[in-house]
Amino acid sequence: PNPTVVHSHACANPVPATMSFPWDSNSPSGSSGLNYNSQPLVSTKASPYPTPYASGAPAAPATSAASFSTAPRPPARKLKLYDSHRERTDLSTMADLFALIKATEALEAAWRRGTVPDDVYTKECWSLINQFRATKDSLVSVVPDPLRFMEEYNMSAPSARRRLFEVGIPATVEHGSGGGGVVGEKKERESKMIAQAVAGFITAMDSLRLNMNAVDQIQPLVTDILTTLNKLDVVRPDFEGKVKLKTWLATLNQMRASDVLSDDQVRQLLMDLDNSYNAFHNMLD
Repeated sequence: PNPTVVHSHACANPVPATMSFPWDSNSPSGSSGLNYNSQPLVSTKASPYPTPYASGAPAAPATSAASFSTAPRPPARKLKLYDSHRERTDLSTMADLFALIKATEALEAAWRRGTVPDDVYTKECWSLINQFRATKDSLVSVVPDPLRFMEEYNMSAPSARRRLFEVGIPATVEHGSGGGGVVGEKKERESKMIAQAVAGFITAMDSLRLNMNAVDQIQPLVTDILTTLNKLDVVRPDFEGKVKLKTWLATLNQMRASDVLSDDQVRQLLMDLDNSYNAFHNMLD
């Protein structure tokens, strides 16, 4: 098309690019004094940008059936994670360990927010702790250090780390559940708890004297004593017996279930239990 002509769809004849108006001073009949210089209605200056009608504009990419190839793709390559049934079992157990740590972290957070009652938290936490111990023992040859396992897989779970690796008991047992029991018949409940605590001290000391010094034999007895003491409102949080029992539980939790206490450890634990038992009696008096 001619760049000096504007084509109009409304009329068939082209409109010239420059027009003279009667009031233009250059017009033979213009005398109004107004001076509107005639300007082209369409710029004849070449645009620096290519247009579909420019001679140097790149052609549109041609599409053909070849660009939409329907040739079958090669099958996806399977990534084999294990070469034997043993390796498959180890990987499955490592996944269980990862899930237990994450579940414990979520349970601790829910209990701190108060969305999980004390009794439900205690039951579920004990279940996770026992499962963790069993899983950890079965992975000794593959994961000798579970803490290193957490670092390797970038697991940020400080609450689970303390609960599973350091303390080994639920927070309700460690700190007490605020005397959470039935409000009524408080006297009868406390009498029953006191009797259970006394029986727990005696059973634990007799077991040590009978050479029952394996971790899986002593740890449940110590845990039962501490759990009972935490249910008693008369026992203060800083009671020396509770402090010593917490220390022993932390030590036992670092050991394997099949480990056996040394003679020095048995002697020290016996003395701590005896002192705690006597302090408990004096407190009740």
